[in-house]
Amino acid sequence: MPPPTLKETSGLENHHEEMHRVFLGNTPNGKSTARILKDFGLRATGVERKNEHGLQNFYISVVPDFFNPTLAWKSAVKRTIASRKPNGGNASRVGRS
Repeated sequence: MPPPTLKETSGLENHHEEMHRVFLGNTPNGKSTARILKDFGLRATGVERKNEHGLQNFYISVVPDFFNPTLAWKSAVKRTIASRKPNGGNASRVGRS
């Protein structure tokens, strides 16, 4: 774990709003985690820091974020819409050689 992550979260209470805000918004690991969650259409509900066998681990509780669809979902919707248009969305090419 990078020292900035450990330093920024030192003394913060697990599952507290401040731990959530600081980890996901201010630390390298947290910012990366936030991007991954967004890409998979998930939202963090809690952040927990545990010392296990001398190693610091962070556990993120997540739920689906129905108000932030994933990029894959958006692409699937675009493909579906295009497939329902005449000529697979290429109607402007009809009748041209």
